[in-house]
Amino acid sequence: MNVKGLFSIYILSTVALFFGISLYLWMQPPFDPTSNGTESLVVKGHSWAAGNVNITLTVWNFGTRCVSVKEVLVDDVVASNVTYGPAFSGTANTLRVGETGTITITQQFSSGIKYVFHMISTSGNSYPYVTTAP
Repeated sequence: MNVKGLFSIYILSTVALFFGISLYLWMQPPFDPTSNGTESLVVKGHSWAAGNVNITLTVWNFGTRCVSVKEVLVDDVVASNVTYGPAFSGTANTLRVGETGTITITQQFSSGIKYVFHMISTSGNSYPYVTTAP
């Protein structure tokens, strides 16, 4: 086979590969950063207010998509007085990828008691954190 024949095979292979990749990408759903990726939220730390009247949890979104916190549970009971820090945006309490924010739960906590906090996302994922009140 001569050089001209090899070049023709190379061009046809390249064109076929291009159309195959194009067809594959065309069949994929459009990229949407709110629905693709992995949702991951972790509590980096906490601080108690004097008299244990509230706890502030510092949370970090280390996933590849935004996390919207729907509710916070304290020992499997929905907390009624929750405040989200300025890093959370919108009415859906959304924390962007790589952002760190605060969640403050205001209620009376008893010293020496272990509490289990669950941040529940709008996707239904639960992110637990356990600590004992001082």
